[in-house]
Amino acid sequence: MATIDTDKVGNRIRELRVKRGLSVAQMLEKTNIPKPTYYRYETADAKKLPAAALKSIAKALSTTPEYLLGLTDDDRSQEWILVDQFNKNMMDATKRKDHNPCHLSKLYWYYQSLHKR
Repeated sequence: MATIDTDKVGNRIRELRVKRGLSVAQMLEKTNIPKPTYYRYETADAKKLPAAALKSIAKALSTTPEYLLGLTDDDRSQEWILVDQFNKNMMDATKRKDHNPCHLSKLYWYYQSLHKR
């Protein structure tokens, strides 16, 4: 089982907030987390970070909880990861000489179903 580095969580929250150009006030508005609590999370005291708060912060930062927890280094949201995968698969499919438009349609609907999850 992987251990979570709580210092890394706080650093990632702060660094990504700055990278996204968001102020603390904007984060408070987006997450509805009380100011002292949010500051505690961002200053690396994330030992008692509830899952709901983690998800709310991740959504406000357009990333995933997995990125904030240090389980991945990809800071994109799940939606952008799916878009990239879709685009790559569509490009690969259209490059093949034997591509079938029906398969492209199935690929499109498959990614649509993933996005709705």
